[in-house]
Amino acid sequence: GNNTDTDDDGDGTVDSEDDLPLDDTETVDTDGDGTGNIVDTDDDADGVDDADDAFPLDSTESADNDFDGTGDNADTDDDNDGIIDLIEVINGTDPFDPDTDGDGAIDTDISLPNAGNGVINDLFPLNPNETADTDGDCPDYNLVTSGDGCGDNSDPDTDNDGVDDVDDAFPNDPTEWADTDGDGIGDNADTDADGDGVTDPVDVVESEDESSGGGSFTPSIMFLLIIAGLLGRRFRL
Repeated sequence: GNNTDTDDDGDGTVDSEDDLPLDDTETVDTDGDGTGNIVDTDDDADGVDDADDAFPLDSTESADNDFDGTGDNADTDDDNDGIIDLIEVINGTDPFDPDTDGDGAIDTDISLPNAGNGVINDLFPLNPNETADTDGDCPDYNLVTSGDGCGDNSDPDTDNDGVDDVDDAFPNDPTEWADTDGDGIGDNADTDADGDGVTDPVDVVESEDESSGGGSFTPSIMFLLIIAGLLGRRFRL
């Protein structure tokens, strides 16, 4: 009899652990509504059908936007872009989209000062035309609407070295702008900028000698000395 039977419905689950001890087709009723989980379409009774519920047995969660295993209600960074949801709301970016402006670059926390060089993510998350500011000339705390004219895509001198990008062989390197021999090494760092096989310190001296007539300087002195000697001899005669 059921009074002494520890498994009244004979489903293999003892009555003390069986939510429906008299139903041999069900053992669990998560939401306690009297309908076992097998036939219940909303096991946790959170209003979201199990088929659409990322957490069908958790009545406090139903979605996991970034698929990190933590429900959106408890997750402080729903899009997993490294910026907490509260900051995203303050910044005006989308806490459920890691790339708010859809330009392919992940959002950056624009509540921080302009990082300038080394920016990996999108320094202008609401401007689809700009992502980086190599020389850091865009204003701090105003990156939501700025970028045009100072962001790399619209900045005429990306590295702020005084040479416009159109004439700069190294537009992202403020220490270089020319590559005379086209070897990929800027003239400032290249020990043989003209690629003639002679290191620049020696090359520079030779160039200066040639430009100042140094190559004919010594013979000219000798010629003048000879003329002076002849004139002196004639004068003595």
